Amino acid sequence: RKKSDPKANLRVLEIGADAGGYFKYFPIFICLDSNPHLDEYSKKKIIEFPYGNLKEFIVGFAEDMFKVLDDSVDAAVCTLVLCSVNDPKKALKEIKRIFKPVSICSRAHYCSII
Repeated sequence: RKKSDPKANLRVLEIGADAGGYFKYFPIFICLDSNPHLDEYSKKKIIEFPYGNLKEFIVGFAEDMFKVLDDSVDAAVCTLVLCSVNDPKKALKEIKRIFKPVSICSRAHYCSII
């Protein structure tokens, strides 16, 4: 991405960051994952992408993102996450809390949320 790109300042939170499969798509990234061992891996992985900027790796859960400030992210990516959390409704409330007034949430899942 070019620095003049309007998406250059887009702050994206990836919930359930895992192996960093989306790092190449977003310039400013905050990762949230319950696996503390992915922190170092993520820092190494982000180097592969010239415009990637890993701001923070947060060890935590989608249902309790207390380390993420209110109204602090423009977009959230949660792929194959909502079907595996203990409380999907609480996770969605947390996503709503951290969003700036105009935000985007992208999700993909392979199982139903009841």
